[in-house]
Amino acid sequence: MLPTLGSMLRNVTQRHPSRVALEFEHESYTYAQLHRQSNRVANTLAGLNLAPGDRIATLLPSCPEFLLIYFAAAKGGMLFAPLNLRLSERELATTLAILEPQVLFTEPRWYEFAREQQRLLPSLRHVILVDGVHQREKTFHDLIQQGVDSDVTTPVDPESPHMVLFTSGTTGTPKGALLSQRQVVYNAMAIGLELGTRAYESVLTNAPLYHIAGLHNHTVPSLLFGGRVILHRQFDPELVLRELHSRTISNLFMVPTMWAQLLEAISASSEPVRLQRAFSGGAPLPIALLDGIREHITSNFYNSYGLTEAGPFVALLEPELLIAKRGSCGRAVFNMAIRTVDREGRQLSASAEGEIEVCGAHAFTGYLNNADATSATFNGSWIRTGDVGRLDDEGFLWILDRKKDMVVSGGENVYSSEVEQVLSTHPQIKECAIIGLPDSKWGEAVTAVVVPREGAEPILDQIRDYCSSDLARYKLPKRLVILSSLPRTASGKVLKRQLRLELTESGAGV
Repeated sequence: MLPTLGSMLRNVTQRHPSRVALEFEHESYTYAQLHRQSNRVANTLAGLNLAPGDRIATLLPSCPEFLLIYFAAAKGGMLFAPLNLRLSERELATTLAILEPQVLFTEPRWYEFAREQQRLLPSLRHVILVDGVHQREKTFHDLIQQGVDSDVTTPVDPESPHMVLFTSGTTGTPKGALLSQRQVVYNAMAIGLELGTRAYESVLTNAPLYHIAGLHNHTVPSLLFGGRVILHRQFDPELVLRELHSRTISNLFMVPTMWAQLLEAISASSEPVRLQRAFSGGAPLPIALLDGIREHITSNFYNSYGLTEAGPFVALLEPELLIAKRGSCGRAVFNMAIRTVDREGRQLSASAEGEIEVCGAHAFTGYLNNADATSATFNGSWIRTGDVGRLDDEGFLWILDRKKDMVVSGGENVYSSEVEQVLSTHPQIKECAIIGLPDSKWGEAVTAVVVPREGAEPILDQIRDYCSSDLARYKLPKRLVILSSLPRTASGKVLKRQLRLELTESGAGV
């Protein structure tokens, strides 16, 4: 029989009961404590008449309770649904209406919103507060105190849905990607095999757990292999730097915007950084940023590619290939496959540019209550990613752009990521995004949206001159928009749809 998350946690606990599994602020949990307390939560939820298949939502930051609920849901065969804290109340309400949860775990700051949702959603029977006490509501403390810590006996099918992760909403209405326990376990196994993960290793997690990269890239795999997870409530570059100065960290995964902030913090410090392996994903990594990380943080750097619908581990580029395959995000990992296809969905030969499709053991099974979106996403057994890229004859993948982010200017295709790679090296530019804005002459005008470095005042003509030696003339920005910051998702992706809408309405750009 295939393993489940509950059986794997039980097995690693039997081997290493007293080993520290989780550190958080001033708390620590051994494997025995993590296993027993997640049993208590699972058994108490069963006592509230929750059954396999029922839906448990969390509106929580990264914290130990998040992981206890995650494993409790897995042990009880329930559907775990972490919600993105960065969404507005309107967006959260839309997501909850799609999910129809039976339970919502949250904090006191969300209490009034949660009570309002309980009035609107007939399915929502329980609101449980994780922090503090409340006269009217059960608290997480109540669950721990009332529950029994004996192993959960509920039969769990590894193929049944384990969690639903809602897409970031860059294309509109959120879609809930369903992952089974088998898919999550295979994702962890792929990470273990590709990286040679050892039980004694430590992982620093500061990417949010409600995002699949924070949860499944290293946190859950580390706990299934007997490692130690050092968990931060949120990303703080100074706090990360203190961790890297005070002890050896085996693995650190962050999205490019986090790496950029950490690099700035490190530039002001002379202490050595004790990091064995660094990982990036979630958004394209500018070459200039990669060079800075390798020079000032660690040369043992891994680039990767993944997506929520693939659990998320798809491709990995090892440190020894960063120069030879500069700009690539690697080859397909164990039990996954990658190909590119044309507009009719036909497989392309090596080096041909097309839409990237993936398939394999930890690919998702479809979207919650959305047959149309599920059908549109699958090409047979292959998942259409919406990304445009190419594979070389050795199977290495280069990401060129999102299909919807490609700019068509004067009939020519302009890949925004290609222009962004060049712009990111400009000495006056801190962050940048390339979008297409409506234009009567060109159809779409290549528009550079930039955040300047302190004291800098970028000028369009100078930017065009700077890029002209690396880019064809039709790819050069025709407009420039200067902002104080770029809107981003939790995974670090720029919300280009939002930028296009706001800038089109305002008529911005010079």
